[in-house]
This record gives sequence, structure tokens and C-alpha cells, in this order.
Amino acid sequence: MRGLILFVVIAVLWTAAWSLGIMHANGVLAHQPRATPWEAGRQWHSPPCKGGGSFRGLRPFRAPECSDGPAFPSRFGIGTGLVCRRAFSAFACENGLGARMSKLQIPLLRAAALPALPPEGGAPGASATFTLLWTATLPVLGKADKYVVAYCAQDEDFALPILSDFEKETGLKVRAVYDSEAVKTVGLANRLLAEQRRPQCDVFWGNEEMRTRLLAARNVFRATNGWAAFGFRSRRLVINTNRLSLRAAPRSLLDLTNVAWRGKVALAMPQFGTTSAHFHALRQFWGQARWLAWCRALAANKPFLVDGNSVVVKLVGSGEAWLGLTDSDDIAAGQREGLPVAPMPLSEETLLIPNTVAITRNAPHPEAAQRLFLYLQRPEVVKRLVAARALEGVSPGAIPMPALKVDWDTLLRDLEGTTAKLNEVFLR
Repeated sequence: MRGLILFVVIAVLWTAAWSLGIMHANGVLAHQPRATPWEAGRQWHSPPCKGGGSFRGLRPFRAPECSDGPAFPSRFGIGTGLVCRRAFSAFACENGLGARMSKLQIPLLRAAALPALPPEGGAPGASATFTLLWTATLPVLGKADKYVVAYCAQDEDFALPILSDFEKETGLKVRAVYDSEAVKTVGLANRLLAEQRRPQCDVFWGNEEMRTRLLAARNVFRATNGWAAFGFRSRRLVINTNRLSLRAAPRSLLDLTNVAWRGKVALAMPQFGTTSAHFHALRQFWGQARWLAWCRALAANKPFLVDGNSVVVKLVGSGEAWLGLTDSDDIAAGQREGLPVAPMPLSEETLLIPNTVAITRNAPHPEAAQRLFLYLQRPEVVKRLVAARALEGVSPGAIPMPALKVDWDTLLRDLEGTTAKLNEVFLR
């Protein structure tokens, strides 16, 4: 019985919409040029909405020039004339029409194709009626996103509880893809670049800023409100407290090249993850000549080069290395495990590292992506990550101590050259 009632309601709405479309074609827009038929079998995408996502259909509209700015895909295939973008685009964005139109919404859209803007000197027409009819079909005809694909550079131990709670709150499933410790962030960034023409990922949860900015510069993320930073952790020197006191430990990274620390320093490979971002920022801070001399002297001092920052903490905790360069969350994890490790204080050589979240351009599931994008930025979510010691604080502005100030445009411009030097020095 409910199915019969639903069918009757849809039939009435569709018939009304068709009638309005015919009246519209024969009257209101009689003075406008006729539209060309739709081309079958392709998809179109609108320009990105400010709130995220795009309005997708099963067949493309033509996009004529409109008087109100860049054309929204706007010709309808029943000879009803032109529909310019301003009000229609605003309606689409405001109502979250990023899901694919259903097979029944397409004829409704074609039949009720009314102008978003009235002809000069004319009445607005029946666009309000179209809006009403379209909106009425959304709950029963729209194909809502059921899941979201997230590429997570954040450690799985920290990310999984957050994503699980998101699933419980929204009813959406998160299909998470994590990176390995050895190539943290770089592996996912390369995957996003490789998939750029056919995106598989909706949301990228990054654990450092440099790769996110690089991906944004290469148009991997949506054009408007494509990514955001939240919370922070820091790059720190970590010491074995059974081997060293805080007073005896080196105060500057420049001291790591001293012969006293030969074979006693551990760090992750500087081509990957937060170690890479830190080395790139230090080059900017010290200057090319001083930085390159330091890199060569550090490599000559026989450090432990390992596959990830957590391994650095384990080596220092075991006493095999006396000190290391790592991330604050890995030090916290080592302390929870009872390792005899402690961080050195912040300094002007410290790099603060926010988490980032981004939505890919033409994300396959834009509505679900937008919900996860906003969820991860919630203050209560960030505070949970701080409480778990995945992050050190909510805002870098709250840190009273000096830290590295990065000119990201310059850093990204020099990225390839800096990486080549790191490979030359540390890949032996």
C-alpha cells in the first residue's frame, strides 16, 4: 500500500512538472533561443560549490554564456530555452545536491526546466514551483552516499576510534586506507597524484602540512575550502634518560654532528613524513650552504637511519641510540610503554606539525566527504586527539616558545631540489 501511495505521489509531481515545463516552453521563454538536445551517455560536473561537492547528472547540459557570470551547465533537452547559473547554482549548493540524480529526477528536471533568473523586465516565472517539486523528490528519489573513502596518514591507533564514532553518529561507513610507517604521508600523496584523473579517495587525513600543501598546489583538492589544518604536534629531540640528563644533552640540532654523538643518534629517513618536512624547513631557516654542510656532517657521523619515528623512540628507549629526532606523539607512546625517554624543550629549530583534512576534487562521495571534513575539525574531536597524545595542542598559537616560521610557497618551489640533495647525502 505504501508503495502504491508513493507511486501516485511521484506520478502527480512528475505530471505537474511536465505540464509546467510545456507551458514554460510555449510561453515564458518563447522569445529565447531553443536549446540543443542532450548528448547521451556522458556525465557532467558543475563548478564546485562553496560548501563542497558538485552537482552531478547522468547526461551533460550545454553551457551557454549567461549574463550573470560563468555559465552553470544549463541547457535542457526539451526546447525550453536557457537557464543561467546564479539562482539555480545557489539552490544546488545550498541544498547539497552533490549526489547523482536518480532516473526519476532527470525527467523532472527536464520537464520543469525553468529560468533561474527571469527575462529582463519579466516575472520570475515558476522557478519556485520547480524548487518545490525537486525538493519533494529528494528524500525518496535521491541516491545518498552510503560510505566515504578516507586516506589516513594519521596513525591507525589514533584514527580508528575517531572514524568509528563518526560512523555511529552518521550511519556512514568509512573505508579507510592507511600508510606504512616507513613512507608515512609520501605514499598516500603519490597515490592521490596517480589517481587525480579518476579519484578514488574522498577525504585525505594528513599528519603533516607540507605534503598537503603540495597536493593543494597540484589541484588534487577541490578549489574552494579544499583543506584545513587542526591541532598540532612537534618535532623534538628525544633522549634516553638512563644515558643522558637534560643538562648534558645537546641543545641545538647543529650539535648532532659533534664527534661525541657519533653512532648515537637515530632518525627516520629524511625523504619521508615529518622528518622530510623538518629537513626542508631547516634548509630555509639556516640557508642552503649551512644546511647542506650540516646534512653531510650528520650523515658522516654514522646515525641510525630507520623506517619511521616510532622506531627512533624504540632505539633510544633501548639505549642502542642515546638520542634521536622524532615526533612528540611517538615520544608520548614510548613513555606510555615505560621506556626511559624524555623530550628536549622546544626551540627555534622546532617544527610544529598540524594535522590536515582535505576533500579531493570531484570526490566520488561529496556529501559524505563534507560531513567527515567538518567532523574532524570539531573542537571536541581535536581535544580527543590531544587527550590521546596524538596531538600536543589545539592551536599552535597557544605555544609561547619560538618555533620555525615556514615560507611555504618558497619551500614548495624548492622542494624537488631539496629532495635531490637529501637523496644525494642520505641514500648511500
